[in-house]
Amino acid sequence: MLRRPLQQPYDGPFKVLQRKDKVFFLDINGKRVSVSIDRCKPAFFLNTEDLQLPQTKNETPATVEPNATASTPATVESDPTASTPTQPSTRSGRKVHLPTRYR
Repeated sequence: MLRRPLQQPYDGPFKVLQRKDKVFFLDINGKRVSVSIDRCKPAFFLNTEDLQLPQTKNETPATVEPNATASTPATVESDPTASTPTQPSTRSGRKVHLPTRYR
């Protein structure tokens, strides 16, 4: 079976009906299909319906207070060595000489 461009490389996830040593029995499109364990990929889900977090009466929603130092703009100090143009060099340390028309 050839996959078209932008199509998922595999189908699934499927419900596991039964597990054996080297074979999974899956429910694929309403049919029971046996698949080798070597061909299956695990899928992990976070099911929010089954998750029940403990509720307390005194719990209040957390509020985030803005940080005063984060709102002030950072000052950039000028470095006199950074303003001077440097000669470009390669990774091995050789200097790059550009033609005069590109300078």
